[in-house]
Amino acid sequence: MNKITVILAEDHKVVRQGLCALINQQRDMVVVGEADNGLQLLGLVEKFHPNVVVVDIKMSSQNGLITAEQIHKRFPATHAVILSMYGDRAYLDHAVQVGVYGYVLKDEGHQELFNAIHAAAEGRRYFSAKTMELNPDFLGKPATRPFPLTTLTERELQVLQLAAEGKKNREIAVLLGISVRTVETYRANLMTKLNLTSSAALISFAIKYGIVNE
Repeated sequence: MNKITVILAEDHKVVRQGLCALINQQRDMVVVGEADNGLQLLGLVEKFHPNVVVVDIKMSSQNGLITAEQIHKRFPATHAVILSMYGDRAYLDHAVQVGVYGYVLKDEGHQELFNAIHAAAEGRRYFSAKTMELNPDFLGKPATRPFPLTTLTERELQVLQLAAEGKKNREIAVLLGISVRTVETYRANLMTKLNLTSSAALISFAIKYGIVNE
């Protein structure tokens, strides 16, 4: 029997190790990689090409939904399942818009996660019981208005998160392997697209849309 290959992306090591053990106990699943941030996850997906990635939303270096969108575009055979503490409608709409296949809340039973992994591996969408309970009118359809982050390029999204985390342009340049001038250009472009006028406004936007914590 071919097992469903899974990569876990969660920045809390104890949580990640517990999930890894639970998934590996399933007869038809195996964890082939673990990541603690979005950029690391992308590298592991490129290396292992798993059937499913289980991703937390709020991680350092790159937001889970941003990473899920990049995986959807670059590795269409790998399907993402979001495992998060956030069940607000805005997060669900964003998840659908970026191509996520499953959404499970962290305070639900493990079976909900296993159900989502099975569905994603088969190319089906799965929204957990509590997710639907909190959003009874949610039918897995995109919102009528585009989520603001979808107007940004992959690099602009990366610069947005790192800048909102308080990193200077030189630090961002080193992390992304680009020049400081290029970082400045990306930063100016995203500020224009999002109609932001200051660093404080950028941070407020990033908190509002789940890019960084308060």
